[in-house]
Amino acid sequence: MTATVAGVATPANFSLTNTAGTAASITATSGTPQSATINTAFAAPLVATVKDVGGNPVAGVTVTFSAPSTGASGSFAGGINTAVTNASGVATSAVFTANGTAGSYTVTASVAGVATPANFALTNTAPGTADLELTKRGSPNPVTVGRNLTYMLTVKNSGPAQATHVTITDTLPERVSFVPRLSSSSCELTRGSVVTCKIGSIAADEKAIAIIVVKPTKAAHGRITNRGTVSADQTDPTPADNSAAETTTVRHGPPVRPSISPTVRQ
Repeated sequence: MTATVAGVATPANFSLTNTAGTAASITATSGTPQSATINTAFAAPLVATVKDVGGNPVAGVTVTFSAPSTGASGSFAGGINTAVTNASGVATSAVFTANGTAGSYTVTASVAGVATPANFALTNTAPGTADLELTKRGSPNPVTVGRNLTYMLTVKNSGPAQATHVTITDTLPERVSFVPRLSSSSCELTRGSVVTCKIGSIAADEKAIAIIVVKPTKAAHGRITNRGTVSADQTDPTPADNSAAETTTVRHGPPVRPSISPTVRQ
């Protein structure tokens, strides 16, 4: 800015600077959404932009990037999860590497004074494909009320990749009780009538078997159906055979006739 007066050739000069206000917003401007194979680095860093209430970039503020502490997540190189904004209000994260758990999750970027963080949608993907098939057989069939009914669940992996974090989710029929002491140790009743069997890993062209034992209650009768589904980290090219069902006929045993002792007359 200058100040002039008539008859004076050289004006007075004023050097002024408009500075940005305090941070009012933070947005994710790059690095979302994206995916990476488990245990590998994401291709792009996470980039957030900080602006004041007038939309001007705010320089010199610290942005903190936060990833989930459990489940699918990742880590920043060197353990450094902060970055300082440049003159354009941009903060760029260190290289982010996926952990060993497949799944989708959110990494947030926050700055002091701003209530709403920026969100980055990331996905850890499992390598390769694994063609899983679930089959199920119940025995005995028919079964008598009060007797044990054993389901044998077989998971076959036709490859080509090893299947990891293989899990069977099995929905028990109504009017049966789960018998944990006779079932596989990997199987537990997780909620309601759902039994979850955590199989682990299955190599290509190998099988794994889980046993679930139930006992039909007195209220059970007729035909009951057990349904199960298998899943893993890998993509399954033929998901139609990931589910199986087994129908069993429940019968009530013959009525117990009370024994009658003859009356002895004296």
